[in-house]
Amino acid sequence: MMFSLGNALSLLNDTPHHIWAGPGGQTLLVAGAFCAWASARSLHACETQLWQLISAPALVAVAATWQTTAINPWCTNFIYLAAMTAATTMITFELCLAKAREHKVIRTLAICASVTAAYYLCRTAVYAVEGPAGVLFVSYFDSATAGTVLLMLLIAVSSSMSMVSDKRIIKLLRERADRDHLTGLCNRGAFMEVAGAELAVLSSRNTAAALVLADLDHFKSINDEYGHPAGDTALRAFSQACTESVRSTDLVGRYGGEEFIIFLPGTTVQRAVEVTADISRRMLALESLASFPFPTVSFGVTSSSGGAGDLSDMIRAADEALYRAKDLGRNRAVTADHRISGTQ
Repeated sequence: MMFSLGNALSLLNDTPHHIWAGPGGQTLLVAGAFCAWASARSLHACETQLWQLISAPALVAVAATWQTTAINPWCTNFIYLAAMTAATTMITFELCLAKAREHKVIRTLAICASVTAAYYLCRTAVYAVEGPAGVLFVSYFDSATAGTVLLMLLIAVSSSMSMVSDKRIIKLLRERADRDHLTGLCNRGAFMEVAGAELAVLSSRNTAAALVLADLDHFKSINDEYGHPAGDTALRAFSQACTESVRSTDLVGRYGGEEFIIFLPGTTVQRAVEVTADISRRMLALESLASFPFPTVSFGVTSSSGGAGDLSDMIRAADEALYRAKDLGRNRAVTADHRISGTQ
């Protein structure tokens, strides 16, 4: 909108309205360019402060309205051109940081921005050398030509940003749908989908995988005695302990309530038991940062090499082992073949 209104005001430069139309048009065009820069920054999650948005437009507005001997019309226009060059160059830079190669839309927008930046750089340089009456400037860099270039950028920005925003919203909604809001881990549905697909691939390669079900012991008493915020803290602590103990190729999810599930591709049962011990040690270390005692954890461990067929079979076997761990006094890991790892 700023680009369109700024271009419209620039058409009044040769009319009696140029006194207010010129400053207004230049200010709006620069403001629009810096808004586009802020949008480009948002593509890689960078926030833009208000002063960063208004500094250049404010400078152009002051220079354009205060045409004294100190700041003459030539200098005023040069400030405007320099601001536009800086803005379009920064837009190009931010789009490149946004990993344009991953999105064809962003890559196209980056190309449009770079062409506009190059045009304004040349326009500023020619203006500085020849002035507004120079043959080269009048032939190739006059207001009409510049308006056309900006209009092309406006169309590209509007359509591209709309498409990119839609994709980012869809991605954000999908991530929120797949993640547990409290712990940041996969929720049950997302875990089952990803782990099931991974297990099928591993089975086709005759590669085993381990699965762990974990349950925080006497978790209800934490909520009852210390309140639900304390329970949330314990859940987040366990989540942190899990993610720090597993590999980047492993998968951790919140199975429900205080129960968690871990999928360890290419891992033996013995190694999975070692992982559970590491989780308990990390949980204990994190307890020192809290004002209440964290609950201990019971684990049920199984492997696809132990006769379990699909993911549901593995979960069933791990769940039986988990119940056995609780029957034996909790705070331990029990495997599907009833091997017991003592208190963690």
